[in-house]
Amino acid sequence: CTYGIPGCTDATACNYDAAATANDGSCTYAATGFDCNGDCLVGTAYVFTITDEYSDGMCCAYGNGYYTLTDGSTLLNSGDGQFGAGETFTWCSDQCITLEFLEDNYPAEQAWTLTADGVVIGSGDGGTGTTTYGTCVIPGCTDPAATNYDPTATVDDGSCIAPAVPNDTQAGAELLTMTAFGTCTSVSGTTDGATDSPESVNLYGGAFIDVWYEIVATEAGVRIAVVTSSMDCMLELLDDQGNLVAAADNSFVLEGEILFGNLTPGDSYFLSVQDYNNVGGTFDICAQELPAAEVYVSDIDRIYPCSGYRGLSASTFVSVAGGGTDWTFDDGVNTPITYSTQYSSVNLDLVPGIQSGTTYDVSIVPFYNNFGVTSQGTNEITIAAPSTGLKAQYINATVVLSQNAYVRCVQFSACGYESFDWRITDMVTGVESNVNTPGDLLALTSITDVTYGREYTAEIAVVYDGGVVGDYGAPQTFFTGAVPLIQLQSPFWSSNTTLTLSQVIRATPKVYLATDYEWSVERTDITELPFVYTRGLAVRAARVSDIGLSAGGTYNISIKPIVPNQTTDFGIVREAIVVGAGMVQDDEDTSPEIAEETVVKDNVISAAVTMYPNPAKDFVTLNITGIAEGTDKVLVAIFNTVGQLVQSEQIPADGNYVNSVVTLNGLAEGMYNVQITVGNTVSTERMIIQK
Repeated sequence: CTYGIPGCTDATACNYDAAATANDGSCTYAATGFDCNGDCLVGTAYVFTITDEYSDGMCCAYGNGYYTLTDGSTLLNSGDGQFGAGETFTWCSDQCITLEFLEDNYPAEQAWTLTADGVVIGSGDGGTGTTTYGTCVIPGCTDPAATNYDPTATVDDGSCIAPAVPNDTQAGAELLTMTAFGTCTSVSGTTDGATDSPESVNLYGGAFIDVWYEIVATEAGVRIAVVTSSMDCMLELLDDQGNLVAAADNSFVLEGEILFGNLTPGDSYFLSVQDYNNVGGTFDICAQELPAAEVYVSDIDRIYPCSGYRGLSASTFVSVAGGGTDWTFDDGVNTPITYSTQYSSVNLDLVPGIQSGTTYDVSIVPFYNNFGVTSQGTNEITIAAPSTGLKAQYINATVVLSQNAYVRCVQFSACGYESFDWRITDMVTGVESNVNTPGDLLALTSITDVTYGREYTAEIAVVYDGGVVGDYGAPQTFFTGAVPLIQLQSPFWSSNTTLTLSQVIRATPKVYLATDYEWSVERTDITELPFVYTRGLAVRAARVSDIGLSAGGTYNISIKPIVPNQTTDFGIVREAIVVGAGMVQDDEDTSPEIAEETVVKDNVISAAVTMYPNPAKDFVTLNITGIAEGTDKVLVAIFNTVGQLVQSEQIPADGNYVNSVVTLNGLAEGMYNVQITVGNTVSTERMIIQK
């Protein structure tokens, strides 16, 4: 039989047994730097000793000192003071020994010494610090510019590898393809193995390794985007003459973007991508054009009406976060007007100081993530001259004179207006009235000596912000109608209504300029002479007993107003029935005085309400005239076709007049009913929304 021979089978062990055939785990080895006899392999020996400095035997009981002893990067020994005072550990003196000592919490509790062949070469009483003894030789590449640079090497061993980055210099710059804004066709890059090129400006001082890219600008605005997870980037953009391009935030970007707004389309520029930490890393980079900062080509030299939003900018991408547009309007005479909007369009009639009939040079600066792109120049636009005449429905038309009657100016094409000046001339008497209105409506009652059946001419001028009065338009003619026919109000002559002697009855409508009213009375149930009753108080209401009607009588009544210098007629004859005997008639002397009352029917207030435009899109302008004194607000409620309330708001009244813009708050297309409440009177207008 063949039997195994147990023993140490490792030839490097101190107790190696050449005859052994089966390792029994008994191998022993020499300490680092020593032979199996315990002698240093080369040179003399170090001895490291820790003692209790105060000789109280408490030195190492609390673990006050921590130390490590290393040979280069190899840990030789370490401790926390848990061994007895005076214990030693030995190494060979030709090794590179690094001692790192850290005192824990009781200063100077431990004393230590390091000797070489009995000679003290280092000592201390704890504290902190790192000291190297012996000969420490670490071979490797010590050139920081090399691709295999070893920062721990102490001796260059000739293994350095030269950089191999093709775009390490400006002359070798890699061309980046320019893409449209909103797209990013990235290429991968690296600064590993790159050097600090002499062309870079290095605004932050020092020498930074960098690589180069070339771009050819297609617009004045360019966005460079860099994405990296392994390095901190700095970017510099130079022109082909080596000059740093002056633009906001063009010298430093940390894993983000850099924007330039004043490049020359067609020119080449060079981009230095620098590694702030000089350790090398990878990244992705792309170049995008920012749209032109100028008026749309199709809108240059165009005449703009002054209403609605106007898309003057060529950019459609400024609605990004931090976006917007700055506008400058220069007519070459006055101080240029500046204005800012959130998007790339501008509502001209909101720009303060813009005037109709004026030509402006417009320059535009759009913003992208709070970065402004320089305007590519100015483009000319013209604001349409104002149409300062009457609206078509009033020209050579008859307007019925009443307290709610008005004529309207063509207002929508007047830009930046403050008010309107009206010059109204009576063509019979030559009397001229000058009236200023805040809106585009002129109440006929504000005309001096207005009267019925008369021809007038209207000349209108726009008063702009700041009080500048524009030119008056050509005279246009309108007429006032004849004195209206009036009649007994319906509740007092309807077939199911009878009157008492004390009841007050009235005529309708109220006649503007009337000095009195006459009541023509004819009894029909018995024979009596007809008569005319005159109230004598210029009011259109009278008590039945005052008129002289008798209890139980049936009467035909007609009424006419008395207007100075006007021929008037009795209105429609209406039948009224007075209740029979048994009623007690009030004593005339104790009857209260009847005050004039103005009864406003639904259709009267509705006739004084105007909304435009209709169909509408985003807003309507609401005009209301003839509002009763003391009314301070008007309620506007909008209902859909199934009667649901979709929007409401209160509009303050300015005296007896409202002229206000109502924003439609994103209402969908369709038909709506607009209910307007003034005091106790409700009017309903129909409105269509078309997008």
